[in-house]
Amino acid sequence: MAKRQKRQKAIKRLNLSDHTLDINIRRCNYNKFSFSDIEEYVSELVGSRDYQYDAIKQIMIYLWGGSYKSIAELGRENYKQKLQIQQRFGTEENFFHQLPLPERLSGVVHMATGTGKSYVIFAIAWLSLVMGLTKRVLVLGPASTIIEQGLRKKFKELINKREFNSKLPQRYRGKAINLLTDNDPIEDDSIVIENINAVYTFGGVTDTLFKNTDEVLVLGDEIHHAYSHLKYADNRLVLDKEEGPEGKKSEARDERLWMRFLQENSKITRHIGFTGTPYNKDEYFADIIYNYSIKDATEEKYIKKINSIIRTETDEGNDRLTIDQRFEMVLKNHLENRNKYAYRNHAGKRRLKPITIFICPNIKNAQKRSEEFIRFLARYKKKHQDMQGTDSEVVDKIRKKVICVVKQGFQIRIQTGA
Repeated sequence: MAKRQKRQKAIKRLNLSDHTLDINIRRCNYNKFSFSDIEEYVSELVGSRDYQYDAIKQIMIYLWGGSYKSIAELGRENYKQKLQIQQRFGTEENFFHQLPLPERLSGVVHMATGTGKSYVIFAIAWLSLVMGLTKRVLVLGPASTIIEQGLRKKFKELINKREFNSKLPQRYRGKAINLLTDNDPIEDDSIVIENINAVYTFGGVTDTLFKNTDEVLVLGDEIHHAYSHLKYADNRLVLDKEEGPEGKKSEARDERLWMRFLQENSKITRHIGFTGTPYNKDEYFADIIYNYSIKDATEEKYIKKINSIIRTETDEGNDRLTIDQRFEMVLKNHLENRNKYAYRNHAGKRRLKPITIFICPNIKNAQKRSEEFIRFLARYKKKHQDMQGTDSEVVDKIRKKVICVVKQGFQIRIQTGA
């Protein structure tokens, strides 16, 4: 054990692609799954983002092509081929002990924040149902209603895209797929989008999700939360004991229950997690099956090196700027980013909306600044964009674009879609 720790510390920087478990798509059994059936649909969905296309293709073949029976089988194939994995883990046995769900068709997709992993999650969930490969899909995320609502909105929008659906073979068109929450009775041909709270609360998703079915495909968004309390002990991965500051207990409990839910439920035979931060402390996940890092995205110009902190100061100091002048500087930067990084589709419509984040020193300040920015933006919209309605009506519309979030003792205000 000491030797292993010493060896891992010596590996200061990993080339992530060298530690990705590559899927051999040529092993696909075309009697079970043929990607060519959905190739046109996927191409239309992702547009010019080839890395999304590759991720969808590889994961669908991994899940449904009969190529592999488990992540352990994929891991064994890669361990034999990649010297870097051998050097990192020392023995094949030690490598297998680092896999959280070794006997399942599982793994983690690493996609840098801002590269559209929700499109990949949607495609895998929806196409798996449309093609009749599975009956039910659970998309599970952290205890964040914002993430949950965002995914549900995106899924609803994409399900109803006629120009996308027309690219499917005729036999797959028109199939009714239900988009549900834990408040609905869960039946076949359903996608359930929920946060981890729905797993362990009374009357939650598990009451009907696994009823009258042999398996459920589970896709985990922001899966690093579920991995965060795993540690190597007793020659295997185990969940750590509940500990830490009082304020973090609830969040840590959610994360532990998430992993426990995945490990203990035998009907979850296929599980794919998604994250932009595939690290447990400083350790890169052992079960990454697709990698599109920040470095890749930056080099291919899908995400940019944007100045994340806008200084609203003059040479003479802050006192020279009013609060509205500071907001104007932030909004100007926001609109420039919107125009520059919109990634428009063939019809010229923006595919992505920018997000501007204000980090405030305390709750009271965040609430005050949030309200000030709402009223500033309402005045701006009426003056420069001729937004119709009374002052109060315009403020109500703008309020839907500004979110004030409490997070562990401080607040972040997020303004989107301006």
